[in-house]
Amino acid sequence: MSRETPLVSETMARLLAGKGQETLDQWAATIARAGELLATGEAVAEPVAAEPAYPWELTESCLEAPRHVWCAGAEGYATGAGQGAYFAAGFARDEDEFRRRIALEFGRELAHRARLAKGSVKVPFADFFLSPVMRSTLEQFGRGEDPPASMVFFARYAENRS
Repeated sequence: MSRETPLVSETMARLLAGKGQETLDQWAATIARAGELLATGEAVAEPVAAEPAYPWELTESCLEAPRHVWCAGAEGYATGAGQGAYFAAGFARDEDEFRRRIALEFGRELAHRARLAKGSVKVPFADFFLSPVMRSTLEQFGRGEDPPASMVFFARYAENRS
């Protein structure tokens, strides 16, 4: 823990206090056991195998580059007969920056598989999710007409038929 990190988290203390004495006792027992493991040397954490990074996760965008409207569409599957449709639109300087941005909402695997288009809404599921007004707004921003400082639009449809 760094010096800047307080020893006691007031927020966490209040949260736990609100859960009642039984929860406090469970946490106290867990912390006591962790102390025992640490004291005996058994608390060696297994290193978590890092997932290989996608190339777009490793690049850095040129902050001086102009921003463009990017759109993305993707399809995801769930266990059984589940299916999801995803759409995103927003400003980014390049494709990698936009993938990083949508990964925060859709997850890195789906962001990697998504089909992207710069300055165009011609991606999967655009017709499904975009109203005529939203489509027109994105096209307006794409032409550089009165764009906001920041903009992002996410849409998700999920269903399961099992």
